[in-house]
Amino acid sequence: MAVALDDMSEKGLKEKIQKFLQAQKATFTDLILDEEQEFWVSKFGLPLYPTVYVFSRAGKWKRFKEPENFNEIEETVAKFLKVK
Repeated sequence: MAVALDDMSEKGLKEKIQKFLQAQKATFTDLILDEEQEFWVSKFGLPLYPTVYVFSRAGKWKRFKEPENFNEIEETVAKFLKVK
């Protein structure tokens, strides 16, 4: 799942996001958060984005503030998938 936190008042942004996801052949759910920045910054503790969260089936999660660290993200996903 991906959540876009962009300011959707920018004309054509929704189409730009959709085009990007199609080019990436994304098969996951993509949502657009319709809230003010102050809300999600305080709710999720996100001073900067993009941020990646990985959730386990058991309700555990890990936040990656630097989503470029693909190896660590993949290791966490593999670890979380092993737990039933």
